[in-house]
Amino acid sequence: MPGRPNLGRLTAEDLTALRAEPRATAVLNFWFGEKWETEGLPNPTERLGVWYGKSDALDSSIRQSFGGDLDRLLEGRLDGWRSSLLPAVAGIILGDQFTRNARRGTASMYDADAKTLEWTHALIADGSIARLPYALRHFAAMPLMHSESLADQELILELLKRWHGELSSQGGDDEVVEFVQTAIPYAEGHVDVVRRWGRFPHRNAILGRPSTQEEEAGLRDGSIAAW
Repeated sequence: MPGRPNLGRLTAEDLTALRAEPRATAVLNFWFGEKWETEGLPNPTERLGVWYGKSDALDSSIRQSFGGDLDRLLEGRLDGWRSSLLPAVAGIILGDQFTRNARRGTASMYDADAKTLEWTHALIADGSIARLPYALRHFAAMPLMHSESLADQELILELLKRWHGELSSQGGDDEVVEFVQTAIPYAEGHVDVVRRWGRFPHRNAILGRPSTQEEEAGLRDGSIAAW
């Protein structure tokens, strides 16, 4: 791909498969900017407002533009995206990221987690996740960080540390290296919470799960992190 070095190894066939799925293309263009294919991926700081911003305007935009796609994903009508690398990444972002925006504050924001986690594990198992430019790889792996499985939490931490080492030693953009480095403490925090509590206690209320007295105390005093 032209543009800034990103250590990705996408092929022309990968991009052709993406263009055959217009809605998958729309997901990636929204998340990474419409020129990411031709001009290279932006540095992470240029997209932080989209990736991590919390605003009614952003949530509404995602809900209006991609609400129908979310329904189709959950109904299994986008399962064909799994057979190609970039559409699979688009499906993961749709179910893992867009769902949290479009359905923020409701239990249904987690409805696609099992599906996206399965897709992520498939990309890791066949090695194709390593062919992605880093920003795409990062979000393809994020269902692991949202999982309440300790094995998944330990895996994402391992991957982030490995990728940080690779990017540092192979000439990745400084801002990309810093972005990965910043993600590692967040991953460590997730590991700590799941190891201690076996779940994310801050989800209990929205999911209708009873909290233990210890969890309630930790959530009140902030000793249990919430994301």
